Formats: sequence, structure tokens, C-alpha cells
Amino acid sequence: MIPAFNIPTGAVEYLRNKIIIGKLVPGQKLNEEPLAAELNISRPPLREAFRLLESERLVLNIPRKGTFVSDISVEDLDDLYQVREMIECRAMDLLKIQNIREIPDIEPFLESTDDFAPLDCSDSDAIMRVAAVSCNFHIKLVEAARNSRLAHFYRTISSNVMRYKILFLFLDSKHDSGKDHRRLVELIQNGLYDETRNFLISHIKISYRFLREEIVRRGSSKKAL
Repeated sequence: MIPAFNIPTGAVEYLRNKIIIGKLVPGQKLNEEPLAAELNISRPPLREAFRLLESERLVLNIPRKGTFVSDISVEDLDDLYQVREMIECRAMDLLKIQNIREIPDIEPFLESTDDFAPLDCSDSDAIMRVAAVSCNFHIKLVEAARNSRLAHFYRTISSNVMRYKILFLFLDSKHDSGKDHRRLVELIQNGLYDETRNFLISHIKISYRFLREEIVRRGSSKKAL
């Protein structure tokens, strides 16, 4: 049961996690009555949760039809990863301009890299945990650039980045992005910003290319998986 003092936020977190992990699948209609009963809340706070999730582009409201989990598609992947690369590369440019070589509070995320690979694809909790660590690592990189608006905008897309990242981990559980994370931090600490930027682009494109090929293979350039 969700605490009454923050019902919409609790419902958002619950539904967001279900969407990100794939328990609520792309294109699935979110029926208010059973969801409200499952969460033990009334419909108004559930609708508010839907509205907040729609602002994150995790759900889509279609007038007179209802609310549906948003699609996973080549078009959405392309748009998301273009924005992701743009923000993260700009963050690296700002690190260079300010000669920033230390990433605050990054160590806990580096210490968790031993869990990155190989992963058991049947262990959804482990997949979720690794995806969260990876996403938060990249958030820390962007925050280190000391541009609050850039960091805020990156956080607005982080749920969708994590959604695709989890799909990537389920498909390719042997890839160890933790090693890439350590390499990125080492390059920044050594002031090798241009090399960091190039390595970051390569790191991002690994999952992008894999996911794009998989979505195309499933015949999903227009429709959800």
C-alpha cells in the first residue's frame, strides 16, 4: 500500500519501474480500475500519476481511448540517443573548459562495477540494479559539468535511457560497461578530455547500435516491440 501523504509519487515510482523493467509492455493499456485496486488508491491520484508519467514519455494518453505504455521503436531510440549523446558530450566539453578532473561522489558507482558482467538474464532484480548504477554513473558525469540546467534536462530523459539500457542488458548480458566507466573516469582524472569525449561516444554507440539492430530485426521500425 502506498503511503497516503504521497500517493501520486508512490504510484509513479511503482508504474515507472514496471514499465522500465518490462512488466508493463509497450502498447499495453493501463486500465484504471484494476490498477487502482492493486495500488489501493482512488482513481484521481492514479490519473495524476499517469499525467506525470506522460511528461516523462513513458505513457501516452489517447483521448476517448485511454492511457497506454509508450512504444519502443527505432524512431524513439534514434531521438533519445541523439539527445543523450549531445548532452553527455557537452558535459565533457564543459569539464575541459573548467579543467575539472574529479567527479564528485562517483566512487560508489565504480565500486559496483563488479556486478556488471556476466549477468543472469533471468534475474530481473540484478538487471534493474545494474541498469540503475549505470544510469546514475552517467548522471554524475553530467552533474560534474556544473550546469544545473543541463543536469536537469538529462534527468528528464533518464527514465527512458534506463528503459532501453535494461532491454540492452537483457539482450547482451555479457557486455561489461563497468570497465568503460572506470576508463572514462581515468581519462578525466588525467585531463585527457578529447580522448574522453571520443571514448564516451564509442561507449554510447555500443548499446545504440545493438538495440537498433535488434528492434529492426523484430520488425519494429514503426510499431512497439
